[in-house]
Amino acid sequence: MKCEICDTENISFAWTDTHGIAQCWQCGTPYRIYHYEGEGKDKKRVEKEPELVVLPEWVPVLRAYWQSEHRRIPGGHSFEGGQELASKSDHQDFSKWVKVHKHEFFEVTS
Repeated sequence: MKCEICDTENISFAWTDTHGIAQCWQCGTPYRIYHYEGEGKDKKRVEKEPELVVLPEWVPVLRAYWQSEHRRIPGGHSFEGGQELASKSDHQDFSKWVKVHKHEFFEVTS
């Protein structure tokens, strides 16, 4: 499997603080690793390929950020001081980059 954001072949994962969600070791993008079907007592884990946990409209943004900066992407599935691979400065720099480049990806009204 190849990461949909950084194109790393044979992607490796690191867990986040959210059950079933891991992040690409290279770029930090979140993927659902554990999948379930059913409800209540009938809920069972099923085998499926890892699934990107990013809204489709953000995929080009994350790809552009990674290609431009090669910095880890804050995945949003961990607590501060938890399993998140992105550092505090990665979070800050990502936010600044998005603020500068948002007009390239989104219709900005203000």
